Amino acid sequence: SPFPSLTGGVRGGSVALVGSPWTLHFAPDCVPAVTKIYRLDSLQTWEGLDEQTRTLMGTGIYTTTFRLDGRRLKEQRRWQLDLGDVRESARVYINNVYVGCAWAVPFVLNVPQSVLRKGRNTLRIEVTNLPANRIAELDRQQVPWRKFEEINVVDINYRPTSYAAWQPVPSGLIGPVQLLGF
Repeated sequence: SPFPSLTGGVRGGSVALVGSPWTLHFAPDCVPAVTKIYRLDSLQTWEGLDEQTRTLMGTGIYTTTFRLDGRRLKEQRRWQLDLGDVRESARVYINNVYVGCAWAVPFVLNVPQSVLRKGRNTLRIEVTNLPANRIAELDRQQVPWRKFEEINVVDINYRPTSYAAWQPVPSGLIGPVQLLGF
């Protein structure tokens, strides 16, 4: 089957469900704009994909499919989706139904059983990062981005500071993503 399937054995019969493949594309309001669609064999963050995504600020949309057998769907009464490591917040949709927003550790959401289907299911995770990589790039290019009148961004000694030397920080979905049934 081209879709990962749920198998037993982990915490009450739950499963590391979502493996690969994933697609990743970016929302139209990202800066810089990225129109490419990435096909991922495994989850990875954006800053390592290419030069455009290295300094991106915005939302990346990860999509994959998985299969759920009818027996497991019937046996399990409660479901949770564990997103693993997320940088920084995630809105989650299963079969185009909004499940919730995960914005802090642990990145775990309750999944209503009514959202899950026997057979093929679609999972979409919209991850929004922090602007750190974009700010560092603006400082490297000496683009004025600070908008404050009375105070500016300063270091510990109250001197103006620059983030040009910052190395890229991880952005996106690191995982692993697991659907847990109880």
